[in-house]
Amino acid sequence: MHIAAIVLFGLLAATGVSGLAHGVDSLAVPMILAGLAGVAVASAARLKRWVRPAQSTAIAAALLLVAAGALLAPAGTERAMVIGTDILIGALLVAFALLAPARATPPPPATRPSGR
Repeated sequence: MHIAAIVLFGLLAATGVSGLAHGVDSLAVPMILAGLAGVAVASAARLKRWVRPAQSTAIAAALLLVAAGALLAPAGTERAMVIGTDILIGALLVAFALLAPARATPPPPATRPSGR
């Protein structure tokens, strides 16, 4: 499951790079940030190493991408849609960062000697 998340977040970052080439900076920059942060969280969860720092980084990236999206949003009627989209991307990144890491598997139940 983490491999699929790595691929999907990588595609999100690639979409952001493509958006930069087409002049849609207000959506492209947040997509790049979300994609890279999502790849970091999914990779850390897959490797089961550095999960907490990756989660913290993704949450900080979500706040940063919302701020960047609001600053880069165009004036006019599209502004609310762009900011709303950036907020949604940030919220989904935070949800993924908090829910995706693998939980530690509980120890097997202790076997009780039968006493016979």
